[in-house]
Amino acid sequence: MWLCELEYGNKGLPASERTIRYHTCPANLVDPFDFQLLSLYAFYKDGHLLYPGGVTAQPPKYLQAMRVIAGEVSRIEERRMEREKSKRK
Repeated sequence: MWLCELEYGNKGLPASERTIRYHTCPANLVDPFDFQLLSLYAFYKDGHLLYPGGVTAQPPKYLQAMRVIAGEVSRIEERRMEREKSKRK
């Protein structure tokens, strides 16, 4: 049995409420196609596109997926920065 834990930044809560316990690794919840898109995002972020050419040469669904992933990454990063900022106070 896998036990993956995700700890939240709010240390005022008891440990049982700061932790999500999974009975499987969360990576198992991502299907292979979505995992492939997540893998491609690293290249996209570094400026490498799926196909040769510019943005207009890319499939619309690919660009849409990259925008969705980028938005989620940005949202997660903003929350992380807010937690770090609140720790410094």
